[in-house]
Amino acid sequence: MRAKSPSHAGRLFYIMRLSKRHSVAKLDFRTSPGFLEGGDERRRLGMPGGGPQLVVTDKALFDFGGADNEMRLVSLHPGMKVDEVASEIGWPLCKASQMGETPAPTAGSSSVSRRELDPAGMYRN
Repeated sequence: MRAKSPSHAGRLFYIMRLSKRHSVAKLDFRTSPGFLEGGDERRRLGMPGGGPQLVVTDKALFDFGGADNEMRLVSLHPGMKVDEVASEIGWPLCKASQMGETPAPTAGSSSVSRRELDPAGMYRN
């Protein structure tokens, strides 16, 4: 059976460190299309899948919303400030109309994250 590309996935969640190096204004190349130039371009091109839904970083959470499906800040992790997040993004930061603070993880979810999602400790300080 042939593996499907990420562009066929119903929903994509990205986990990454927030940094200027990874959050650039213009990509040199794309390995998988997201919402391309925004709006309904995915649908107009007949692309399957729902595109990216959530970006989880070490500082904040982002989703893709509004008419343009632009990546927007929806939640700050405890202790983070909007300007700290904005300083790591290479484009003007879009904020959701209703932003919140990311709830602290429970002991159970932290254990699962460490044991199953990040056993090598790549995403820990």
